[in-house]
Amino acid sequence: MDVNFRSYVYLASHALPLLTNSRGHISVVSSTAGVTATPYTAVYTATKYALQGFFGVLRQELALYNSGVSVTLCMVGATRTERAVKSFVGMFGSDWHNTIQPVQPELVALEITKATVTRQYEVYTSTDIPSKIFISLRLLFPNFADKMMLKSFLVL
Repeated sequence: MDVNFRSYVYLASHALPLLTNSRGHISVVSSTAGVTATPYTAVYTATKYALQGFFGVLRQELALYNSGVSVTLCMVGATRTERAVKSFVGMFGSDWHNTIQPVQPELVALEITKATVTRQYEVYTSTDIPSKIFISLRLLFPNFADKMMLKSFLVL
């Protein structure tokens, strides 16, 4: 919670006076884990749900006061970092690359930068089409989506 949530809140609250004066941008790097639950990621997922909830409310409050400050939520999908690859191996085994196709970090950074500069409401970076469909299904048919998720982890 300290790194994935409280640090963002602390930085944003201290930067807010300067951001308000300059009509600046807040870019929040979150995760698709903050919009859909995945087995074995409970603590991480909780931090991302909290992050997206806080900054969603902050965006609304900033709009109520016509602050001119934009908030861009960046939901990052699978990214090929050393830590992520270790996690994929732990969850899916050595053939993890048959299940997940992570994107290079440089491409994710570029997507985040573009979304922030153009003041997008939110962006899903490095998220493939099947994942985007799953996230949409999760909103419309949560029970069905949970069963699909469990099936992908060979739990059913």
